[in-house]
Amino acid sequence: MGDAPCAGFLTEIQLEHGPVDLIGRFLRYADALNRAQGVVLSFATLEQLQDVNERSAESWKPLFPAFNPKLNSIPPDQAFCLLGRNADGEVVSAQAARLFTWEGTNLRQEAESLRWFYDDPEASKRPGESCVVTAPSAPGITGRVAFLGAVWYRPDYRKRLPTVIDLRIGHYYALSKWRPDYFSLVMVESLATRGLAPRFGR
Repeated sequence: MGDAPCAGFLTEIQLEHGPVDLIGRFLRYADALNRAQGVVLSFATLEQLQDVNERSAESWKPLFPAFNPKLNSIPPDQAFCLLGRNADGEVVSAQAARLFTWEGTNLRQEAESLRWFYDDPEASKRPGESCVVTAPSAPGITGRVAFLGAVWYRPDYRKRLPTVIDLRIGHYYALSKWRPDYFSLVMVESLATRGLAPRFGR
């Protein structure tokens, strides 16, 4: 069970940057696709996201640390979360985004130092935890970087909802909200090797 569905995220957004008319049309289209499957998307806090993640452990691995409010102090204007609820108020989908501002540093340095994951890596990292970045583009990813992730669908909704369209909701809303220089996303190898990575980046 969960909270009753609200009016939806479209009533709460204010588009600021980019082709706002085009972005607005896309968001209305994506919202309609979800509603056609009985799901209403609405904004939530990262604390609510964390709670849903913990209650859905059978089908959802622990949150990527960068989205975990227990491990990071994240200003409200530098993150957002969208939860999808069905007619019974049950959360059946999720996604989130964070804005990082990396001046004088870059994705590789932030990831390998674990600052991308934790406010205080020495206090929060697991024993022996490390990160090695081999992507040749990583050192060039700097400035304002929007990180998308925390994507989850309840198993019985995974073939019903427009997953690739949904991810673009976060992509385009982040574009209009923050006007980032780069977007980043972490994908498990099993999905990347199936050719999904290019679909998420277009």
